[in-house]
Amino acid sequence: MSLAIRVERVYTPDMMIEDGVVVLRDGRVSYVGRRVEEADGVELLDFPDCICAPGFIRELKEALHVR
Repeated sequence: MSLAIRVERVYTPDMMIEDGVVVLRDGRVSYVGRRVEEADGVELLDFPDCICAPGFIRELKEALHVR
Protein backbone atom coordinates (compact mmCIF):
# COMPACT_ATOMS: atom_id res chain seq x y z
CA MET A 1 0.00 0.00 0.00
CA SER A 2 1.19 3.51 -0.80
CA LEU A 3 0.31 6.75 0.94
CA ALA A 4 1.09 10.29 -0.25
CA ILE A 5 1.07 13.10 2.31
CA ARG A 6 0.89 16.58 0.75
CA VAL A 7 1.89 19.52 2.94
CA GLU A 8 2.78 23.20 2.70
CA ARG A 9 6.46 22.56 3.52
CA VAL A 10 8.69 19.52 3.94
CA TYR A 11 11.85 19.92 6.03
CA THR A 12 14.70 17.49 5.53
CA PRO A 13 18.09 17.61 7.25
CA ASP A 14 19.44 19.30 4.08
CA MET A 15 16.66 21.55 2.76
CA MET A 16 13.15 22.97 2.91
CA ILE A 17 10.70 22.09 0.10
CA GLU A 18 7.63 24.27 -0.60
CA ASP A 19 4.46 22.46 -1.74
CA GLY A 20 5.99 19.13 -0.79
CA VAL A 21 4.92 15.55 -0.67
CA VAL A 22 6.12 12.55 1.31
CA VAL A 23 5.27 9.15 -0.17
CA LEU A 24 5.23 6.05 2.01
CA ARG A 25 5.37 2.64 0.38
CA ASP A 26 5.05 -0.49 2.53
CA GLY A 27 5.57 1.60 5.67
CA ARG A 28 8.81 3.26 4.52
CA VAL A 29 9.52 6.67 3.03
CA SER A 30 10.02 6.17 -0.71
CA TYR A 31 9.92 9.78 -1.97
CA VAL A 32 10.36 13.26 -0.51
CA GLY A 33 10.14 16.27 -2.78
CA ARG A 34 7.93 18.64 -4.72
CA ARG A 35 4.36 17.64 -5.39
CA VAL A 36 3.92 15.35 -8.35
CA GLU A 37 0.87 14.00 -10.12
CA GLU A 38 -0.82 11.31 -8.06
CA ALA A 39 -0.55 7.72 -9.24
CA ASP A 40 -3.43 5.26 -9.26
CA GLY A 41 -3.76 3.20 -6.10
CA VAL A 42 -2.06 5.78 -3.87
CA GLU A 43 -4.07 7.03 -0.89
CA LEU A 44 -3.75 10.81 -0.59
CA LEU A 45 -3.76 12.84 2.61
CA ASP A 46 -3.76 16.60 2.00
CA PHE A 47 -2.64 18.95 4.79
CA PRO A 48 -2.24 22.35 3.05
CA ASP A 49 -1.43 24.30 6.24
CA CYS A 50 1.01 21.81 7.79
CA ILE A 51 4.69 20.95 7.69
CA CYS A 52 6.42 17.56 7.69
CA ALA A 53 9.95 16.64 8.75
CA PRO A 54 10.45 12.95 7.82
CA GLY A 55 14.25 12.86 8.02
CA PHE A 56 14.58 14.17 11.55
CA ILE A 57 13.47 10.96 13.24
CA ARG A 58 16.49 9.07 11.91
CA GLU A 59 18.82 11.98 12.68
CA LEU A 60 17.56 12.14 16.26
CA LYS A 61 17.94 8.37 16.73
CA GLU A 62 21.54 8.57 15.50
CA ALA A 63 22.28 11.55 17.75
CA LEU A 64 20.92 9.63 20.75
CA HIS A 65 22.66 6.40 19.67
CA VAL A 66 19.32 4.54 19.62
CA ARG A 67 19.15 1.30 17.64
